[in-house]
Amino acid sequence: MNQGSARASRSPLRLRLSVALFTLAVGAGFIWIEYLPQPSRIIWLQRIHAHPIYTAQPIRYLDLKILLAGIECDRAGFNVWVTCPCGAESLGFTNVPFNYPEAVLWLGHIIPVRVSAADGEWLGPVLVAAFLMASTLVFQGAKCWHAAYYCALIASPPVLLGIERANYDLAMFCLIFLNISFLDRLSNAASYAAAFGIGMLKIFPIAAILALIRETKTSRIMFWLTLAAEAAFILLSFNNLRIVAGATPQKWWQSFGYPVVGLLTQQALNNTAWSAGDNINTLAWTTNIGLLTLAAAVVILAYFPRRARQYWLCILSGGDVSYRPLFIAGAAIYSFCFLIGTNFNYRLIFLLLTVPYLFSIRVDGPQRRAACLILAMLLCVFWLSVFDWRISINLLRAGMTWLLVIVFASVCLRASVDSLGEPRRRPEPGPG
Repeated sequence: MNQGSARASRSPLRLRLSVALFTLAVGAGFIWIEYLPQPSRIIWLQRIHAHPIYTAQPIRYLDLKILLAGIECDRAGFNVWVTCPCGAESLGFTNVPFNYPEAVLWLGHIIPVRVSAADGEWLGPVLVAAFLMASTLVFQGAKCWHAAYYCALIASPPVLLGIERANYDLAMFCLIFLNISFLDRLSNAASYAAAFGIGMLKIFPIAAILALIRETKTSRIMFWLTLAAEAAFILLSFNNLRIVAGATPQKWWQSFGYPVVGLLTQQALNNTAWSAGDNINTLAWTTNIGLLTLAAAVVILAYFPRRARQYWLCILSGGDVSYRPLFIAGAAIYSFCFLIGTNFNYRLIFLLLTVPYLFSIRVDGPQRRAACLILAMLLCVFWLSVFDWRISINLLRAGMTWLLVIVFASVCLRASVDSLGEPRRRPEPGPG
């Protein structure tokens, strides 16, 4: 009996160690690739579908360097949304469009050390290492296939794209994970405050506050206060956010979101490649509106009927409750990002947060079947981008992203309704 329990306790530890070693190998492999001569570097990045920038000189950690260049130019007095010439030597080109909210620039005035785009050469590996460490800590599995599945997601093109660019979303992933897994256990109020702060640095992480709701009156009040504060921040920053949206590419084949099916339809009908300057034609625009309306209808249908609740919404009660907040956070962020527009594929990294809860559903029944279907769809969404030259595969993948948002949005709706209802009263102790 004791030997059996000892083996059971050692098995998850060994699996987590195997995932840690795999992520360490991924990080080491990337460092090796990044410092190869440029022709070899480009070839290797193409092989792993990390989509490198084609320049004569290597540009490593591009997205992080753009952010650092904006902070550097802002401290020098430039309007970074008009011109951002800083870091030309590190970036390889001048006047890179700065597409981050104004709150990000406040970091340059808060931190005592001056940073520049050149600092991306050492901050990039630090950010990648932090993300890989956080993703390792996210993993919770009890079977060998759990570890193999999770490693497959870590090695997928969307994750590798985020690592190659050292994208800002890697930092958001680490902050959200720390907030939900550690800070929320210490203080729910402090966790709400942290969620608001993260939501100022980038808007979409605010969706993770659905994971912070507890069935207490205080927690519900904190939820509404945080939501009101975020809404006020968005209204006050609306003009700046419009500028940021205008500087962000909205049409790229390595993306997900409700407009993607319409854009793919336009590409197929016109038989032309996408470009940042193309306008969405009437057919594609109509397709987008129709699909968004259809999604809203399907979410409503998925939420209310009894049969839908049996096969999808019951998943909220089928797994380990300690992993449920991360699941809701990942599902809410994905749903929010999907419904506001197109997103580069590296933003799929937040779906990693949903995996531990899905692994923990082990009892046969509708919950288990729903979990297996979601895991299958996740694997398809992460890996079908390898076949990006086929329009049919792109459409299949876009369809999978729609199925995921229908499921996740319905689950988040149900979880929020349940949590924001009247708090449960504890039964009073009987006499004697």
